[in-house]
Amino acid sequence: MSQRLLVFYDGDCRLCTAAMRMLKKRDKKKRIAWMSFRNPMVMKAYRLKDKHPEERIYAIDTKKRRDFTGIYTVREIAKQIPAYWIAVPFIQIAIFLGVGHQLYDFIAKRRHLFPVGKCKDDHCRIS
Repeated sequence: MSQRLLVFYDGDCRLCTAAMRMLKKRDKKKRIAWMSFRNPMVMKAYRLKDKHPEERIYAIDTKKRRDFTGIYTVREIAKQIPAYWIAVPFIQIAIFLGVGHQLYDFIAKRRHLFPVGKCKDDHCRIS
């Protein structure tokens, strides 16, 4: 695997999918591999059940064999994409001050403003 970071995102979340697509475009060196944890085979293969990826984004650094959740994953993603390197010190300061976790959780808890599991591409079906 040539990717450095394996990120498990919510493939049923419109916000998460849009963010993944934007980040994937900026990742010119293809350092990040993206997988939806909503795929049952992914959940089983990577033993994600106990990692609670539905609550906080989860990632594995494939070279250092370390894992990250929430704001720490956001920091690791920023480290992999040169366009976001400038954000890394600010993310680190937010983590140190304790507001990084709070801000991440605030956004993560509100990401399901759209119908879960009913979104395809840029359209959500409301039933």
